[in-house]
Amino acid sequence: MASMTIRNLDDGVKTELRKRAAGNGRSMEEEVRLILRDAVGQEAVPNKDLGTRDGDSRTVQALGRCQSGLASARADARAAAVRLRQLCSCLTRTWCRN
Repeated sequence: MASMTIRNLDDGVKTELRKRAAGNGRSMEEEVRLILRDAVGQEAVPNKDLGTRDGDSRTVQALGRCQSGLASARADARAAAVRLRQLCSCLTRTWCRN
């Protein structure tokens, strides 16, 4: 497979890519590969290390669904952590006034 280097990328773009990748449970490289594939209208190519038999392609599809579910669970956990921090802050302010 080919590789490329992108020069003069704005820091903000890189930061948003990192956030997006983390939110989806992927590396930045994998996130960029998926964005580029979508942009040119190509299907994702399964990793050659996972094999080429029919069962292996089903495994790749299942892994994709698991990663999607994991990303959703991570987002839920982050939201819960933010809410918990807000609650603790509120309780601390209430207790400190008394």
